[in-house]
Amino acid sequence: MSRPKSRPKNHANVWQPGSPWRIVAVPVAIALGAVGAIAASRAGWPLALGALAGAAAALLGVLALPSLSTRRVVVVLLGMGGLGALRHASFAGSDTSPLLVCWAGATLVALLLVDRADAESVRPLPHGAPLARRGAELTRVAVGIAVMVAVAVVALGPSITDHLGRHVWPGLDPSVGDLLGAPSSLRATPEVDMTARPRLSDRVVFTVNASRGEFWRGQTFDSWNGHAWSQSDPQETMLNRGGRSVAISRDPTDVGAFSGETLRQTFRVETGYSNVLFAAPSPVSVETDRVLQGHPDGTVTVDGGYGRGSTYTVTSRRILATAAILRAADSLAEPAGVRSEFARVPVTTDRVRALARRIAASVPTTYDKVRAMEAWLGANVRYSLRAPLAPHGVDVVDDFLFRSRVGWCEQVASSL
Repeated sequence: MSRPKSRPKNHANVWQPGSPWRIVAVPVAIALGAVGAIAASRAGWPLALGALAGAAAALLGVLALPSLSTRRVVVVLLGMGGLGALRHASFAGSDTSPLLVCWAGATLVALLLVDRADAESVRPLPHGAPLARRGAELTRVAVGIAVMVAVAVVALGPSITDHLGRHVWPGLDPSVGDLLGAPSSLRATPEVDMTARPRLSDRVVFTVNASRGEFWRGQTFDSWNGHAWSQSDPQETMLNRGGRSVAISRDPTDVGAFSGETLRQTFRVETGYSNVLFAAPSPVSVETDRVLQGHPDGTVTVDGGYGRGSTYTVTSRRILATAAILRAADSLAEPAGVRSEFARVPVTTDRVRALARRIAASVPTTYDKVRAMEAWLGANVRYSLRAPLAPHGVDVVDDFLFRSRVGWCEQVASSL
């Protein structure tokens, strides 16, 4: 015997006490509310706002659409909620496991209840056996389905979440306010002025999922004029996009970028705007949905910028540089094609040069000279975000080393 087709619910009966449709609306609202909270957490919005939006959409769909089959409405709503849960839950960041458990449980109960409600809406046959008690039937079926779902999640979960966007996600589009409010470290710039104070804070600007900690590099600058760093070769090239993976132009003198060990990193932007693509040196490919601009030094900027929640994955390569390898480098021939900028004497004052010669006078190799200068800086200068700025018209490094001896990363690195 064929089963009668599901009919549109009687809207007048939805609000009657004991109506099965009213019971169906509760778990559907809980399931979509959990998905809304997960989505809100990824977008940086209040969880309560996302939960209320999801629950409201569920209640309107189940209770306020009298012309549609409840079964069809519930299946569509729960299907959309499932896609959203898998998409958002697969990213690195805050733990949403409790919300996922809530979504999964509510979805299971909703599917069972809508089937039962559909059966109760069909007129029973004369002298037919009554339906089993609702509670006992739901418990028995729920346990069986839960066991099957648990086995499937353990077996297929990692593969599914990996392919549904753990490594790439578009995030929110940056607004004009996001761009104007972004700190200078997140905005690509041709110059770093050392006579201006950067706007620093403890705010998290991105999170990284990687197998080890690294130095996350944004832009590099190689030309110094005494008060500002700039790029000696500022040209940029639009990178080809072969599918989702983008190959990055590598500096031909960077041996590690061609033959070193690989490191895969997934970045999630936690601030409103960044058009600097951060990566462990040296990046060789990026999985992203954006158009990228490559630079001669191997760094990358993002056309239009990333917004909050944007996720991209970088593959980098490097050769592990041990002390023995670096000490031996003095005896190696310079690789063909090394740019002359690396060997030129930087702009600075006579007393800075004299200090460098005095610190390095008794050590044999370039590596040991650098370590001696690091030790001198550690013993003679102090780190502070409140350090005084160098006056205009003076050499910033000279002023830092011989007058203030207080500075932040840029003064210390520039002096070295």
